[in-house]
Amino acid sequence: MKLILILTLSLTVSAKENLTQKWMGLNRLNSFDYKKQSFCFKNQDNVITGVNINKQIRPASVSKLFTSLWALEKLGEDYRFKTSFIIKDESIYIKGSNDPFFVTENLLVVMGELASKGLFKRIVFDKSFYLNWSDNKETIKQSLKKIVNSSLWDNYFNEILTSLDIYIKDYDLPYVLPSFFEVSDIQYEDSFSIESEESETNHFSSPLYMHLKQVNIYSNNFYADRIFDQLGGQNSFHKYLYEKFNINSRDTRFDTGSGLGENRTTCSTTLKVLESLKDFTLNNDLSLKDIVSVAGSDSGTLKDRFKDSMSHRVLAKTGTLRHTSTLAGFLGKDQTHTFAVFNHTYKTGKARKMQNKFIRFYSETNATTRFSYHPINYLSVLNTIIK
Repeated sequence: MKLILILTLSLTVSAKENLTQKWMGLNRLNSFDYKKQSFCFKNQDNVITGVNINKQIRPASVSKLFTSLWALEKLGEDYRFKTSFIIKDESIYIKGSNDPFFVTENLLVVMGELASKGLFKRIVFDKSFYLNWSDNKETIKQSLKKIVNSSLWDNYFNEILTSLDIYIKDYDLPYVLPSFFEVSDIQYEDSFSIESEESETNHFSSPLYMHLKQVNIYSNNFYADRIFDQLGGQNSFHKYLYEKFNINSRDTRFDTGSGLGENRTTCSTTLKVLESLKDFTLNNDLSLKDIVSVAGSDSGTLKDRFKDSMSHRVLAKTGTLRHTSTLAGFLGKDQTHTFAVFNHTYKTGKARKMQNKFIRFYSETNATTRFSYHPINYLSVLNTIIK
C-alpha cells in the first residue's frame, strides 16, 4: 500500500512538473512575460495544478461564464422573458421585460398572431422593450418601422421571411407569418398602464439556458451586459460572490457581465465558478453542452479550434481584448477536468495558438476521452410560447 501511494504521489508530482515545464517553455518560445500569465487545472481527483493561480487577471469574455452561473442560479434554467402586446383603440402597446434576445424573427411570429385581430394605426413601446440587440429608443423605432410596414420589405427582408418560414416548417412550430402589416406611427413611452380587460398577446422567450448557450457560443456582449444589469449589476454580483464563494471584491471585481472594461479575477476563482456551473447542470437535468460552446462543432468563437484528435473533448469560453487572450472550460467525457488560461499580451493571435498547444498537451498527458455531441440549429423562435 505504501509503495502504491509513493508511486501515485511521484506520478502526480511528475505530471505537475511536466505541465509547468511545458507552460514555461511555451511562454519563452512566444516571448511572453511569464509573470503576467497564469493557468490552472483541476483534474478528476480534485488536484489543482497551476502557475500564478491567485494573481489578478483580466478574464475578458470568460466573464460570461461567471454571468451565466449567476443568471442560472438567480432566475433558474427555465426562466422565460415575457413581452406583452396589448391592443387598445387600434393601437398595439408593447410592454417589454428586458428580453435581450428579442429580434426580428420573434416580432414576425407575433405579428402573425396579431394580423387576425384587425388593422392598427399605431405602435407604442416602453423602456423595457429591446429589439435586435439594441436598447436605443430611436434605433428601435426605426427598426420597428421597417418590420411592421410590408411596403418597406425589400429583397433582404423577404429572404428573412422565407428562411423563417422554412425553419418553422422544419421544426413544426405553431406559427403563421404575416403577409401584410401597415403601421407607420411608432411611438415610445417610458411606461404606460393599460386596463387588464383589453386584448393581450404574450410572447415568452426560449428558456434562459438556451439563450446562454448562444451567448457563450457567439460571445454576445449586449445580452451579457443587460442581464448582468437586470440582476442588480456590480454591487449585487459582488455580494453574490461573497455569499457563495467567500470572495472579496478586492480579489474579484466585475464592472460588466460581458468582460468589456476592467473586470478582474483570479485563475483559482475561475475554477470555482466552473465547478459550480458543472454542479448546477448536474442538479438541474442539464448538460454543460447545453450552456457552453463545444470547440470545433458549434459555430462562433471556437468553431475552428481543437479539431482532429481534440474534437469533442473541449467545452470552453474564449475571451479577447486588445491586450488579453483567455480560455476557460472543461475537458473530457463528463467534463472531469476544468481549466483556465489567461494570457496578457498584445500578441493575442500567438496566445491563442499557445493555448491550443497547451490544452492539447494536457489532454494527451491525461488521456482525456471524447464525448458525443450534435449541435442544434437554433433560431430565436425555437421553443418560444405565444398565448
